[in-house]
Amino acid sequence: PWGAQVSPDADLVGIPFAGGSYDIHSGTLDCVGLALVWYRRHGFQEAAYALEDSLRLLSPSSDWDRVAGFPGALRGDLVLSEPPTPEGGFELHVSVITSVRPLYAISSARRVGSYLCCPYTIRNVVGIYRPPKG
Repeated sequence: PWGAQVSPDADLVGIPFAGGSYDIHSGTLDCVGLALVWYRRHGFQEAAYALEDSLRLLSPSSDWDRVAGFPGALRGDLVLSEPPTPEGGFELHVSVITSVRPLYAISSARRVGSYLCCPYTIRNVVGIYRPPKG
């Protein structure tokens, strides 16, 4: 698949979505679970801990530095967005920048499961955040 050419995380692509699923061994993940798996896999332990703490606040804590935009994004940056729901509202959603040349992010969504995308296609971006260094 094309994902194998741009990401060493091709095995994370195609995992079915399940809300509240943070354990890859369950065979499903939501967007946060996927971000936690990616951070831990790539040695971003402090980011994984900070993301778990931030979720309790429903926003990145002060440990996360805001990035001006995708041109300044680095591998491991968190993209926070609020895509529309089928019910007409919005929900909190996270994606992680997995590479900058080419620019890709990994995410998960209800209808498609986990996928790689160009971050510029992410709708309703609230902010891009640099994880804390540990």
